[in-house]
Amino acid sequence: MELGQFTLGTVLNGTTSSFAQDSNILKQSGYVLVSPFLQYRPAERVTVGVNAFNVFDKLAIVQLASAAVPAGGLTNAQVMNGRTVTASLRYSF
Repeated sequence: MELGQFTLGTVLNGTTSSFAQDSNILKQSGYVLVSPFLQYRPAERVTVGVNAFNVFDKLAIVQLASAAVPAGGLTNAQVMNGRTVTASLRYSF
């Protein structure tokens, strides 16, 4: 949404629950990540921005290495980053 010199928005990224492997034994939880952003244009060709990825710090498991919970109870998992906030200054020439 643009409001004069400001641009405000959000990116939603998510998935429903899914099985870790084709054997359909171990199920991964679904998730929704909310990542808002704000840009401000104080002068021509200058943009200041602030972005927040995964603003609610949601645990998002993308991939599990095992088809079932192993006897030791631990497996490798690939997860999305936790809350991350960045700022930027851009000059266009």
